[in-house]
Amino acid sequence: MQEKLEDICKQEGVTCKSDVLEKLVSLSKGDMRRAVTCLQSCAPLHPEKCIMLDDIYEVMGFMEQLNEKVIFSENLSRMQKVALCEKLAICLMRLQDGADEYLQLMDACGTMMTVI
Repeated sequence: MQEKLEDICKQEGVTCKSDVLEKLVSLSKGDMRRAVTCLQSCAPLHPEKCIMLDDIYEVMGFMEQLNEKVIFSENLSRMQKVALCEKLAICLMRLQDGADEYLQLMDACGTMMTVI
């Protein structure tokens, strides 16, 4: 999987060190589509198209971190947590299917605005 990602980076003119790709493979849990989607989301973050480890964490982990904050929040009711966790689960599933992170984040934020 890492070799294929290196090949994709080379073809797209993106620089990504092998340790960064190794972490991407680990975070993707073997899901090649999710890894490629992450690369696509990270590449525009820097004009020089050099993907760093922090970029991978930012793109891959934001929705998971948000889900954790909702679950352990003391400021939300149980019903608010249920609605938000359900929406985040749907967005995470879509991300695994290759959906755009920005659109999923906007969808999740829209639900937050109506629930909170």
